[in-house]
Amino acid sequence: MSACCPRCGCDEVKTPSFTWWGGALGAHLLRHMKCRLCGFGFDARTGSCNRRAVVAYTVGMNGALCAILSIADALTR
Repeated sequence: MSACCPRCGCDEVKTPSFTWWGGALGAHLLRHMKCRLCGFGFDARTGSCNRRAVVAYTVGMNGALCAILSIADALTR
């Protein structure tokens, strides 16, 4: 995907293959791009910061994991 960083204008941006918050899948689902020059992470569709989407994704995935573990625990008792 060809895009430019909205912060510094650099055209060397890429989709991270792995992130601490989304693993190997999260960045692709959110269309997250990261500038190689300044390190700014942004939404490839809008050019805006992805902070809210990352927080929502992290909370949602952790909530889903807790629900699955709770169900699994209840079924094993």
